[in-house]
Amino acid sequence: MRTQDIFADLEAAGVARSELQLAWEFSTGSFEYSYNWIVKMRDDANARLPEDGPTYRIRSVEDDYNNK
Repeated sequence: MRTQDIFADLEAAGVARSELQLAWEFSTGSFEYSYNWIVKMRDDANARLPEDGPTYRIRSVEDDYNNK
């Protein structure tokens, strides 16, 4: 159980469980780590597209899309 590991780590660091009032575990990460995967996806998608971009066709135009 991870909770027991946390208490063992705290005790190894000199924090007695009997003296502990509050403890929590959290993970941190860099900004790069947080967005790196999406940048790789973007780069992969761009590499698969033709140099002049994707082909598309406009089939209709809606001039007043806010008026419902």
